[in-house]
Amino acid sequence: MLKYSYWRTVPPTRDWQQEPDFDLQTAEYGGHGIARYVAHMFYWLCGKGDEFRLIGGQAWPWSSVNQIGPSYGFGHTEGYLPNWRKDNPDDYAVP
Repeated sequence: MLKYSYWRTVPPTRDWQQEPDFDLQTAEYGGHGIARYVAHMFYWLCGKGDEFRLIGGQAWPWSSVNQIGPSYGFGHTEGYLPNWRKDNPDDYAVP
């Protein structure tokens, strides 16, 4: 189980207790738009936070008159804005 707040006293490594019946592919990661933050935290916990990259999503980039919510990606100005240049400490764009 991944929790939302961590304070490490040593560099991050994949040192947590593993549950044999836990499946990363079918686990519940939260509501709409939360999975990217969970993925970033997972990379950080594995000691690979600097390797995390968000490169789009299902059918991205895509827009349609029937689209339910806003897309994100290059040229987008609302909602989640990935920091493609990786020049912020937390890798997320500043509005």
